[in-house]
Amino acid sequence: MDTHRERCREAGPAVCQIRSANARTDRNQYFSATLQLRAVPSWIASFRADLQGETEAGGGRITTQTSNATDLTSPILDTEARLTAKRQLRDRLTALLEHENASVEELVQLERELSRVQGDIESSEAQLEAMRARVSMSTLNLNYSTERPPVSNGAFAPVGEALSNSVRNFSSALGDVITFLVFLIPWLVVIIPGGWLALQALRRIFRRRTK
Repeated sequence: MDTHRERCREAGPAVCQIRSANARTDRNQYFSATLQLRAVPSWIASFRADLQGETEAGGGRITTQTSNATDLTSPILDTEARLTAKRQLRDRLTALLEHENASVEELVQLERELSRVQGDIESSEAQLEAMRARVSMSTLNLNYSTERPPVSNGAFAPVGEALSNSVRNFSSALGDVITFLVFLIPWLVVIIPGGWLALQALRRIFRRRTK
């Protein structure tokens, strides 16, 4: 994955662009990653031609490889239409500036509006150029992963999870018991002496009745 990412960087942003790159390794040292590139069709064709040989030389195999082109026809047409309208407005404002009977205040307002419209035109031209560049490129998605061994620690993961849950449940129950005892102890200080006094009183009453 690092090699492919570097090849894209070396080609330059006009030919290849890195859209995203993610990698992760789990506790069993299982590696997986994704790399998404946007590049011109000729670079992608050359990349794919070398990919099979590189993969086999590394003892691997191609598992997932997809490409698609971005359809920006509608946004491009909309931007072109707005750009045409703004250019026409710029021409009308320029003609008004050349009007001999315009006052100083009107000229200042016209110049401000003309400056704003010119800024909008330049921004739209930049957006249009960027969209046309995207149309000339395709997106290439690459997924990388290492093979899991036939028997790994992952096979015993359910046992470890069950033991972990048992310890957690026992700790939770013990915590509840301790909380109950802490709540009960202050009441025992009152209940035990009170119960003893009540028992003594009952005994005296019983003795009097038996006499």
